[in-house]
Amino acid sequence: ELPYRAYFDQAVAGDFGRIGTVSIPDLLGNPILNSLRLVGLAVLLTVVVGMLVGFLSISTKTGRVRPWSLILTTAGSSIPGFLLGGVVITVIVYQTLYGGLKKTPLPISGYGLDLHLVLPMLVLATRPALHLAKVIAGLLEHELQKDYIRTARGKGARWGRVLRVHALRNIIAPIIVVVGQSMRLIVGGLLIVEMMFSWPGIGRFFVYAIVANENLRGQAQYFANPYLIAALSVIMGVLLLTADLIASLATQAADPRLRQAQG
Repeated sequence: ELPYRAYFDQAVAGDFGRIGTVSIPDLLGNPILNSLRLVGLAVLLTVVVGMLVGFLSISTKTGRVRPWSLILTTAGSSIPGFLLGGVVITVIVYQTLYGGLKKTPLPISGYGLDLHLVLPMLVLATRPALHLAKVIAGLLEHELQKDYIRTARGKGARWGRVLRVHALRNIIAPIIVVVGQSMRLIVGGLLIVEMMFSWPGIGRFFVYAIVANENLRGQAQYFANPYLIAALSVIMGVLLLTADLIASLATQAADPRLRQAQG
């Protein structure tokens, strides 16, 4: 076993170890790109769906959260990714085997920048998107009860303008913070989702490195490899820290009150 100090000196020198004849950077290059593509699209879907559902959740008459939204966002933001993925795969397989389908309507395993992206992206994004929608709806409901909103409505301002120009401006900072939290949820869900849908990313490599399973044929060389575990831990940590950094910078840029307080 390589002592930590010796490994650190070796890594600083650019040698991150090898598995067989393949260096760790060469081994993880494509998996990192594959995971970043999946994470990026899942974050984009989270923001779009979360914002859309959050705004639609508010009644234009009362300014309160609609009952259907409360049920949907509360249940959806509580569903673990592995449970949702298992349900989706089970339904597709059942319909294919017993519903008369010749093939699955969407690929349930494998890699590709096409329909293969759909299910992993949906499973990764569903929970954080509905959590974001729940937060947005709650913030909007609180903001829309304030006097300046009622004054704007009394002067004949349209509903869409009240939301965009008045309410959204005052709640954008906490929304960005929640988006940052959603990014952490998505990165944390990579391990399960990539294994579930056979997506060749760093999450699946992480499972290979820490789980001993006789069914993972051809992957025994990765199990308990200290170089691989160290590299994957650093990569996952960097992704999580980057998500926090992006959210913090975006929050500062979006809310001038924070910049003034800091100044």
